[in-house]
Amino acid sequence: MRLELHQAGSPSFVVATVSPGGRLSLYPLTFAARGPAARQARTVAGSRAAGDEVVVVSREETSGRAVFTVYDETMRILHKQMEVIEASLLEEGIVATGTV
Repeated sequence: MRLELHQAGSPSFVVATVSPGGRLSLYPLTFAARGPAARQARTVAGSRAAGDEVVVVSREETSGRAVFTVYDETMRILHKQMEVIEASLLEEGIVATGTV
């Protein structure tokens, strides 16, 4: 899921269901805005299997950090995690191309 969210840009949102046993099933669409993801989550919640939980996971880059947020189908925050985005010295412009 991380790769899909990273490749989709910032911000990005994906809807998933989590079974009582912990099995994660992603829906094939990745959204660039919260509103369409929330509508999809409500649609999925109306047809989910008994015991399944519908979640929306988002990724947003801000100030050199990736912020992952997990929402329920009503878009209430369940979990938030920040991670430092690592960049190479070349990407940061500290080391010039062709130098050792």
